Amino acid sequence: MGMSADNLLYEAVIALAQRCDGAFQQDGQGFNGPDSKFGKQLASTPFEAWGKSVEAQAYEMLAKYGKQLSALGISYADIPKPDAKPASRVKGVRAIDLRNGKIIVTIPYGDTANPKGPLNAYWHRDERGWVVASSRYGRVMTWAEQNGISVSERAKEFLDNIPKLEMGRIELDGMNLVFRFDYNPDIVEAVRTIPGRRFDRETSLWYVPKEAISIVRKFAKDYDFSLSDEAKALPDVEVNVGPKILVHGNSFALSFTYDAELISQVREMPGSEWSPELRLWLVPTECVEEVLKFHQQHNARLSPDARELIHAAESVQDVIAASAAHDAEITVPGFGGSGYELMAFQRAGVAYGMRALNYEYQDGEWARVAEPTGGGVLIGDEMGLGKTVQGLAMLKATEAFPAVIVCPASLKLNWEREAKKWISGINVHVVSGTSGEVPEADLYVINYDILTWWVEKFPPIKGIVLDESHYIKNGTAQRSKAAIRLADKVPIEGTRVCLSGTPVVNMPLELMTQLRVIDRLDDFGGASKFRSAYGRSSSRALAMLNRKLRSICYVRRRKMEVLTELPPKIWSEVIVEGDKAVMKEYKKAEADIIKYLTDLALKLALESGADTKEAQHEAWQKALRARAAEHLVAIATLKQLAAKAKMKAAEEWVADFLENDKKLVAFGWHTDVVNMVSEKFADGCKIQGGVSMEKRQAAVDRFQNSDSQKVIACQIKAAGVGLTLTAASDVLFLEQGWTPADMDQAVDRCHRIGQQDSVTGWLMITKDTIDEDIAALIQAKRVVVNQATDGVLTDDENEGSMAGDLLVGLVERGLRAAS
Repeated sequence: MGMSADNLLYEAVIALAQRCDGAFQQDGQGFNGPDSKFGKQLASTPFEAWGKSVEAQAYEMLAKYGKQLSALGISYADIPKPDAKPASRVKGVRAIDLRNGKIIVTIPYGDTANPKGPLNAYWHRDERGWVVASSRYGRVMTWAEQNGISVSERAKEFLDNIPKLEMGRIELDGMNLVFRFDYNPDIVEAVRTIPGRRFDRETSLWYVPKEAISIVRKFAKDYDFSLSDEAKALPDVEVNVGPKILVHGNSFALSFTYDAELISQVREMPGSEWSPELRLWLVPTECVEEVLKFHQQHNARLSPDARELIHAAESVQDVIAASAAHDAEITVPGFGGSGYELMAFQRAGVAYGMRALNYEYQDGEWARVAEPTGGGVLIGDEMGLGKTVQGLAMLKATEAFPAVIVCPASLKLNWEREAKKWISGINVHVVSGTSGEVPEADLYVINYDILTWWVEKFPPIKGIVLDESHYIKNGTAQRSKAAIRLADKVPIEGTRVCLSGTPVVNMPLELMTQLRVIDRLDDFGGASKFRSAYGRSSSRALAMLNRKLRSICYVRRRKMEVLTELPPKIWSEVIVEGDKAVMKEYKKAEADIIKYLTDLALKLALESGADTKEAQHEAWQKALRARAAEHLVAIATLKQLAAKAKMKAAEEWVADFLENDKKLVAFGWHTDVVNMVSEKFADGCKIQGGVSMEKRQAAVDRFQNSDSQKVIACQIKAAGVGLTLTAASDVLFLEQGWTPADMDQAVDRCHRIGQQDSVTGWLMITKDTIDEDIAALIQAKRVVVNQATDGVLTDDENEGSMAGDLLVGLVERGLRAAS
């Protein structure tokens, strides 16, 4: 075949892709179903854009196709093994390529890199990738380097020919240098650090004394500004003001003259902000490590106040470290027993929570060491790490009985079981219905849906635990108001605990009600300041929120960190052809909806009164997002038709899967989908809305304990939290949820303590339907959620609800078709 050994890997992939028929079994015709998408992506991407990790993934995948390759004249043994390990979290091509005159970014589902914000990219169904806006071509190479994504040679050549436009111009006007540029917040922050700068509101221009020319020259080079001939002719003037670290209020205050490197470093400090009035960078005490690094790297002078604040901030760092701790040498007297002991990281979680309540562990007992403040704790451990037992341990350690547990209805029996297992002799009462009185008990378990009817009937209580506390993310909902009233019944010395593996489902403001329930909102300056500081969802704001949460009341560990023996999760897409008859119905419905939405968007654009195409485009997008709820029925129609179209393929896939004698958890959104799986494969074993708690638990026990029960059918909202289904390591999504949390929670029914295998989430997606758009948008939305809950730093912004994104995407498709 005439290719070198170095390219034999690529040649082998091409050979199999050319013969691939997409079958799910090893039929000797190219890749089998689970590998077909990945293999075809590899074949369509230039080899130089694969990257070392992708080469390693391809090499591993080809191991199962040795016989086919041999028949094609290729020996797998002759293919050089890549000198890299495959990515452990996601599988798929990560590359930037030029196709059909467009710069396309290809990333796998579950990848943390997201080109939507920084590259203004949109998902293109036909290209199976993200199309980069031409206005952002100048940023592609930098973004690729930051995220470790390979770029094909043809894409590089194309991008190299794109003219690089200057960001602005600097001219000499009398005694001042005048800065002219389009508004850019990063540039404004940089200009503000130049000594003597001032802003003229009448001309909207920045003026800098010409004596600062040396600093200005460096600025122009860093930000690609051009200098006028007169400005270039100015002689250099030595200006050297070293950085200083001061104190303003309870924050560090950093002072230095313009330096792009210093500005970049300070910007990366979570919570840092420029104060125009003070002409200082303010950095919160939670960033003391970053401030010390700044001090050491740049020999910054420390004021006496700054030295004192650094010393005081060390205790804050201890608390932040404890919020991610993996072990603590503590016990809870009277909790657990033979066969029931807290795991190491669970002990650490309890220790952090007790410290937040002003308790210390002394001589085998818990003692309060400071006056109670009423503040509680939010345990945000990833799903499957045993938050239930940590919540019960805190109630027992503080003897906060009577206590009330509030949880989803499907988890009430689980809480009753766990409480009786871990706390000997406890009297548990499960509250049901909406009438009657509550008897005396140590622990009351009630679901959110009926809390309003019972909250005033409980006797004086000493503690509360809200399980899946993101259920109260909407502060105006009745369940949230009832939860607040319940929390207000707990005395200042009582125990307040929220539990949620996904405390932020869509946006950080959802934390506000949870913080109110555990009496911690005032620690963030109250509701107004919280909205102002964290409502923007910027990367720095989210990172600061995570750090501040950890320093006050939030413990969060992930399975990959504390359960290293628990295998990872793997996501894999199963793209299927829809039934022709149903797809005909789907395409007609989609065309009608797109036409209606496109006409509506044009109308909204005109009504906005905007006088440019760009302003009109922005206006109709904003208006359409605001009215997204009005059009949910249209989106739901497309979603249901896409599910209907895949039913035949789903039946075949499940039947083939069961040939492997493995168990399967199948999730659907609509009732008819769940019923289909239940009737055909699960012998009626299912969990969905309307099924009683007793029947749900019976279905779980049957699936977990019976070798003959291979499938359980589940509805995403009804079975997405609390349940343990570790008898299976494969989760099939016949339909997707609306948020990343929907998907993650569902998969984590299997990816929990007790799982001995890697867990695969199979996303069955109907080709050329809204399924593909939803999958792409869920991944885009996943980034902002990770920022707030895990403190992950990226440049992406939260750009609205899933429904709004889908509507805008449909209109964009309609506009492109009409042009």
